[in-house]
Amino acid sequence: MLALAALAMYGGAALGLEDAHQREVLPLFRRGAAAESFEGLDAQLDRLEAEAGVRQQL
Repeated sequence: MLALAALAMYGGAALGLEDAHQREVLPLFRRGAAAESFEGLDAQLDRLEAEAGVRQQL
């Protein structure tokens, strides 16, 4: 129970500091799409052409 409380406090502090500083302060160990969203717009635009509903340029 104590470990769960400590984990919740760490997560709350990490997310609060991240929101206040607009950057990652404490590691939240993001993986996959969550980590990719923080890498920037270029990483997201690279896969845009393969998304459903995006037409090829004529």
